Amino acid sequence: MENYDKSRSLESGPIGSLLARVDERTKSIQSNMENIRQDVKIHNDILNAKFDDQSEKVDKLHQGQHEIRADFGKSLDARLKEIREEFEKIYVKKESFSPVQKIVFGLVGLVLTVVFTALFGIVIIK
Repeated sequence: MENYDKSRSLESGPIGSLLARVDERTKSIQSNMENIRQDVKIHNDILNAKFDDQSEKVDKLHQGQHEIRADFGKSLDARLKEIREEFEKIYVKKESFSPVQKIVFGLVGLVLTVVFTALFGIVIIK
C-alpha cells in the first residue's frame, strides 16, 4: 500500500500536472493526426476520382485516334485510287506509246536523212 500512496502523491504533485499536460498534448496530437488522416483520405479519394476521369478521357482519345487513323487510311486509299484512275485516263502507258514512238522516230530519221542528203548534194554539186 505504501507504493500505491507514493504513486498517488506523484499524480497530485507537480509531476502529476506535467503528466496531465503531456496527456492533454498527446490527445491533441492524436486528434490532429486523426484529422490529418481524414483529410488525406478525402484528398486521396478526390485524386482517385480525377485520375479515373483522366484515364477515361485518355481511353476515349486513343479510341478516337484509332478511328481517325482508320478513316484516314480508307480515305487515303480511295484518293490514291482516284488519282491512279485519272492518270490512266490522261497519260499514255508505255506499252501503248512504244509503237507510236517507233513510227515517229522512223519518220523523223527519214526526214532528217532526206534533208542532210539534199544539203550534202547541194554542197557537192557546187
